[in-house]
Amino acid sequence: MKLFETLDIKTINGLPILYIPSINAITVADLHLGYEEALANKGIFYPKSQFNIIMKLLVEGFEKTNTDILIINGDLKHEFGRFSFQERKEIETLLKELLTRFKKIIIVRGNHDNYLINIIRKFENVEFISSYLTIGKYGFAHGHELSLDLFSTKVECIVIAHEHPALGLKDDVYVKIKVPAVLFGETKVGKKIVVQPALSPIVLGVEVNMQPQSEFLSPILRDKKIVDIGNLEAIALDIEAGAFRFPKLKKWQKILQY
Repeated sequence: MKLFETLDIKTINGLPILYIPSINAITVADLHLGYEEALANKGIFYPKSQFNIIMKLLVEGFEKTNTDILIINGDLKHEFGRFSFQERKEIETLLKELLTRFKKIIIVRGNHDNYLINIIRKFENVEFISSYLTIGKYGFAHGHELSLDLFSTKVECIVIAHEHPALGLKDDVYVKIKVPAVLFGETKVGKKIVVQPALSPIVLGVEVNMQPQSEFLSPILRDKKIVDIGNLEAIALDIEAGAFRFPKLKKWQKILQY
């Protein structure tokens, strides 16, 4: 499903992955490898299952598009500090496996990706971007910083992550579910913007249809001079059911009186 009429960025069915044919790339964000070990250190025990799910999603994304480039738009790892044992093992295994498919992997630094360069330098064809990436009509930044320099470039569309966007949905008997989503639309500064969903199946998503703009995580999305959250649209993503386009968030906000 295309996000914009004039650009080729699109969803791949209900996968939390975006495909951009013009740059021969797919892009994902917020893998948070090692999250289960971080939870265990807090006394919360969760099965170590997300690595296999993430790998399966990435392989499926490659097979459906046959692209050369994988762009990981921040937060490949979870710990803010040095690597946990689980993080190091899973990152090395992930990169080795993906390089048998993709010709190049580009990692844009997220706020969790401290010390990541110590692993990446071991791999050929893996590039680490410490600030932001521009390629074709697209600019990529994780979104935990304003990255105002990126807005001054000639790119037409800025792709960020960090927010883990999701939609909170209720049925007639108020059973509530949270569904990963892509958030997208026009900014006030002449650029289009896309907010990627988290690839991790266990990190909590921000319910963008039920939250005032002042409480968004990304400073880019909180800044009303840059974007009016109410004018953004969302596409809900479900691996089994597919992708479903929803109206602009201001219609939700009117109901919720934000």
